[in-house]
Amino acid sequence: MIGKYLAERLSWITFFIVLHLFIVFVAYLDSAIPVKPVMYMAFLSLIMFCIFLFFRYKKETHFYKQLEEREDNLDLSNLAEADSPFERIIESSIINQTQLLKQAAEKGQMTLEQEKDELLTWIHEVKTPLTAMHLMIDRLDDGMLKSHLTYEWLRIHLLLDQQLHQRRMPFIENDLYMEKISLETIIFDEIKTLQSWCIQKGIGFDIQLDVTEVLSDAKWLAFIMRQLLTN
Repeated sequence: MIGKYLAERLSWITFFIVLHLFIVFVAYLDSAIPVKPVMYMAFLSLIMFCIFLFFRYKKETHFYKQLEEREDNLDLSNLAEADSPFERIIESSIINQTQLLKQAAEKGQMTLEQEKDELLTWIHEVKTPLTAMHLMIDRLDDGMLKSHLTYEWLRIHLLLDQQLHQRRMPFIENDLYMEKISLETIIFDEIKTLQSWCIQKGIGFDIQLDVTEVLSDAKWLAFIMRQLLTN
């Protein structure tokens, strides 16, 4: 920080040194002015200036040190208190920008929540006719047609299911219920659901489980299983 401070005050320091060199130079040229007393005064002035610079460094960099060490967030409680007029300008600018960012973030969060709720509602509404369609497909007598329609129905169902879980992903901590689950039951249920998919793709399974129970959330574990099976 001291290097930055000296760089910031370089023009003042340069002016002070040049001014005193000029005074000594004038005393050297003018025989009526004794050089040694002038150099002595310049030396004392330089010492006093260094002491002044040291105390001003302590005072003027306090605000900026805290600003540099401050975490990059929207919390204004750890913002250093401004002392000088220029520091107050910076403090006011930071507060105003932070408030604008908070308002924009809140607005964006509200919009995101609204879009998520609307999409989840739409997905649930679409699932109702899909369920009815599945029941109608089950009543078909033509085995080939039934297999093809079930496969296409399942593709739509899986896409909707994927979107549903993706929208819930940012808020997964509020949507978890941890319990002991039979891994075999989950796997076989998902294979049964994806039976037409597996037949179309020519996929078979050989299940060998070393662990029969896991601690997890049933619906999220089932979703992960579906993603693994379909990919």
